[in-house]
Amino acid sequence: MTLGALLSDLEGRLPTVASILLFRSLPFVAYLVCLVCAARKLPWPRRLVLGLGAAIAIAIAFRADPRTRTLLQWAPVVGAYFVLGGVLVHRLAVWLPARAIKGGAVLALCAALFVVLPAALVHHPFVVAWLILGWEVMLSAHSYCVDVSSSGERPSLADCLFFLLINPTFIYAERGAPLPRESAAPVGALRVVLGAIAMLGRDAALFVVGALAFLTTSHLGDSGAVSYARFVCTQLVLVLGLYCAHAGLASIQIGWMRVLGHGVPERYRYPLFASGPQDFWLRWNVWVSRWAQRYIYVPVAHAIVRRRGGRVGPIIAVMAAFLGVGLLHDLGVYAFRLHDGDRGNPSLRLTLVFLLLGLVVVTWSEVARIAARLVRDATPRAASALGVVSRLVWINAVCALAALALPVLRSGMFAPAIEAVLRRLAHLG
Repeated sequence: MTLGALLSDLEGRLPTVASILLFRSLPFVAYLVCLVCAARKLPWPRRLVLGLGAAIAIAIAFRADPRTRTLLQWAPVVGAYFVLGGVLVHRLAVWLPARAIKGGAVLALCAALFVVLPAALVHHPFVVAWLILGWEVMLSAHSYCVDVSSSGERPSLADCLFFLLINPTFIYAERGAPLPRESAAPVGALRVVLGAIAMLGRDAALFVVGALAFLTTSHLGDSGAVSYARFVCTQLVLVLGLYCAHAGLASIQIGWMRVLGHGVPERYRYPLFASGPQDFWLRWNVWVSRWAQRYIYVPVAHAIVRRRGGRVGPIIAVMAAFLGVGLLHDLGVYAFRLHDGDRGNPSLRLTLVFLLLGLVVVTWSEVARIAARLVRDATPRAASALGVVSRLVWINAVCALAALALPVLRSGMFAPAIEAVLRRLAHLG
């Protein structure tokens, strides 16, 4: 691929960012319009101007891109479906026993209602967006029912729908709090713009990867050192691009929440500066990692420690948390395949990836515990050298894990060499 072709490809991806921005902004815009219409202190002429402005913006978007047209046509149907589902979730928090809720009854029901059923029954390209929202609402619904049944509080239906459909976080007890509107709205609007710009970093990363391959192959040959350097740089740039895409989207969601006068926790806390896997998962996709910690890790660890004690409980709980998150991700992949007409068995490739990530966390923790004892008895120079070695090992581990996981995230399949090994193992089995 030439550099000119890479530039053309980057230019062609710009409408995708605009479509994602509109898609992710629709719930917030709809809620903001409802607030404006219901505001008693807002004069009718101003309401009319705001409503007319929103109608003009939607009309322009409707004419600009066929994908946008489809999005706006389906928005009322999908909105009504999720509102009805949210009403059911609100009642389930009261109807179901707490034990059934904590055991995953709501999670399983919402997986069927918001993920599997739309994929199986509706065959339209827009259902992909529907499934993304459904996967997130599934996590939020489980949290809402668990936290409400545990606390004994009875939120209103409006509070429930706001958390499930507007608030982008996944833990009801950590859903954020209202902010002063006069200071929050301008900062939030700027955050939305910056988030949209950050999302372009993913496509810029793909351009850089293509340029690296083009330049190194053309001018530096293909020696072992060059291949290794190209591998490390490529994987790190791809991880940076993935971070830009995810963090940019989170910034858009957080910014819109600030526009609505509501602050929520950060989703990404500079994970690229992590010193190891444990630190990384405290920084990367905090909403999901905290969900797994709260609803999988803590219950499993407490149950095992009560029965057996020792250090085995936390280790098994870590693996259970990564297993649960992997299965939930594979559920989403299965829904996409179901939507495409593939009725085969669910793929467990992402589950395997997450199990490996959990194994890395457990192994790194044990090695770090042994290294800590060595550092206590080492000289300052030896301790500094051990820190450098740890950082180099972590960088290489990130590159290896990225090479394993990123193809699965992009296409649902491992790299061809790994797929060949898996097929050989399956044949032997």
